[in-house]
Amino acid sequence: MELRKKVSEVLSTGAAKTRDVYSRAKARAKGLSAQAMLSLEISQLEREKQRKVNELGSTVFWLFSAQGKSSVTRSTPGVKAVLEELAKLENMVREKQDELKEMKKKGGEG
Repeated sequence: MELRKKVSEVLSTGAAKTRDVYSRAKARAKGLSAQAMLSLEISQLEREKQRKVNELGSTVFWLFSAQGKSSVTRSTPGVKAVLEELAKLENMVREKQDELKEMKKKGGEG
């Protein structure tokens, strides 16, 4: 009878530990996939920033060559809009990077 009781205790304790390990692993995997998604978003925003930089260069080139402008400033139509979009993208990247850093800090502590 004593053996049956011990086996039962070991099995129930083992099952509880297995559930605990599984739930922690599951939470960790969710955290990692959230980090991966955030990293992907940052990469996409960086690519969009690069496209806007290219657009800005093309716009400036067009203003100088096709339009015959002798100077271009931040307030030049076409340039201003692209610069504003670049600033927005840069802020979004910075926010996402900060969010990722916080996520990694929390993941490292747990």
